[in-house]
Amino acid sequence: MKKYIILTVLCVLTACTQQDPETEPRLVVEGWIESDGTPIVLVTTSVTPTRVPQTITSLTDHVEKWARVSLWDGDKEVKLTGFVSSRYTPPYYFTTGRMIGEIGKTYRITVDSKGRHAEAVATIPEPQLLMSIDPVPFGDDGDQYLLKARFKGAAHCKFFTLIEGTDDTYVPAITSLAGNGESEITEVTIRPGNSLHREEKRPSFRSGENVHVKCCTMDDNMYSIWKALDDLIYMDRTAFFTLDTNLPGNVDGAVGYFAGYGKTEYLITLP
Repeated sequence: MKKYIILTVLCVLTACTQQDPETEPRLVVEGWIESDGTPIVLVTTSVTPTRVPQTITSLTDHVEKWARVSLWDGDKEVKLTGFVSSRYTPPYYFTTGRMIGEIGKTYRITVDSKGRHAEAVATIPEPQLLMSIDPVPFGDDGDQYLLKARFKGAAHCKFFTLIEGTDDTYVPAITSLAGNGESEITEVTIRPGNSLHREEKRPSFRSGENVHVKCCTMDDNMYSIWKALDDLIYMDRTAFFTLDTNLPGNVDGAVGYFAGYGKTEYLITLP
């Protein structure tokens, strides 16, 4: 059995196959475009885990810096340019300032690298306004908090956080996926996500911190992808479960996803 580890901005994805370990690495695409935002796309190849620890430096060898990435919005096509940035892991991404995400618009991304071709389509849905987002005490110390968001409706939402002075970019909050349509009012508990750029894992936010929260709506397909990833993270913490399954994606010709997000952003100053 071989398990591929995929380097992404948001997380580490895994895929399983029964093929021989010498199989050619797979092309990996992770990208998104938000309402009123520029596209972000990372292109890598899958990594085969070994018993010898691999450094972040060695993993950057899997970055496809010379890939050709284009984005089409139904009216025009724009080529994305590669940039080096320590905000992302791996520290290289493709973007353009010539195309800004619009609500309701559909975008098609194409990626070509070393004879491999991949493409995906995503539409930006309507953003979700929150009814409230409040600090909730966590633990017995009196200086730690979680956040609780409430909204009305059944939109599929994923929450991301950025702690001022700690994070350089938004991090997906752990198990903060919502919108199953089971109730009129949805409540979501928001915890800090994990980041390779932090020296420690954070179970909670701290008193006095400024926390930026981003609520991203998505279509059914992306909801299924995030749901599978959240399940993988949750079950991996449970001693009675071992998950060795492929994660779903929406990119033809590669592993990964391309998402359209309708976003709303909030700033919370903790007591």
